[in-house]
Amino acid sequence: MARFDKIIQKIEQKCPNDWWIMSFKKKAREDHPCYQLYKKTIREYNKALNCLDPQSFSILSDKVLSEFKCEAVQNEDGRGKQLSFDLMNEAFAYKYLQNRVVNNLCFVEENKGTGKNQPKTPDIRFEEKGRVGYCEVKTINRSDKDKKRYDGKVFSGSEYNLNDGFFNKIRTALDSAKSQVKTPSDSEFGIVYLIINFDDFTLEDHTTYKEQLHVFFQQSYPDIEIHALIPGGGFHALYEIHHTPDL
Repeated sequence: MARFDKIIQKIEQKCPNDWWIMSFKKKAREDHPCYQLYKKTIREYNKALNCLDPQSFSILSDKVLSEFKCEAVQNEDGRGKQLSFDLMNEAFAYKYLQNRVVNNLCFVEENKGTGKNQPKTPDIRFEEKGRVGYCEVKTINRSDKDKKRYDGKVFSGSEYNLNDGFFNKIRTALDSAKSQVKTPSDSEFGIVYLIINFDDFTLEDHTTYKEQLHVFFQQSYPDIEIHALIPGGGFHALYEIHHTPDL
């Protein structure tokens, strides 16, 4: 069984009557209008999940399962199971690091940092050129405003540009990740892996977005390595941005 299917199977065993599971099973049928998009998305997840060593896959799938909350009906925020899939996105960072040919690559057992003097751990540990590094993965999702617009709850137009609200959201994620990769006592350097979902799902202005992000990373984060993935339809990478820190 494919690894994505294994995770879904565990979720279904935990929450057999969950609304998302019911919806997923309908949309994953070949006669459903969403089937081709779901098929592409699942294929990309499996490519990433198949790169994981058995222990890392076990750690990641347990994290996803733990985060998945059983619900008979969808909650009002419209985000569905977004947090669970944000966790699964960590597999894309693992795949990136594996292609980078690092050593001793593995997921880190999670410490959520809820206790006193217990900072949250980064996601992935690896070694490169004789140094120990850590990687923290952050997913930037569509804004609440755009979610409502896309769902037909708001009928005013959206401005497709990277405004202050977007960059504040990126900054919050990067500041948190920057702190996390420095937390382990053996950490010698860190990488932040970003997955960015723009409000503009058409991505007509993605060239401008790419330029804006380059400038933002250079000006605001000269001391941390950042790799950003911008997915297109079906989670296939539209393009990637790599920011190298100043030495």
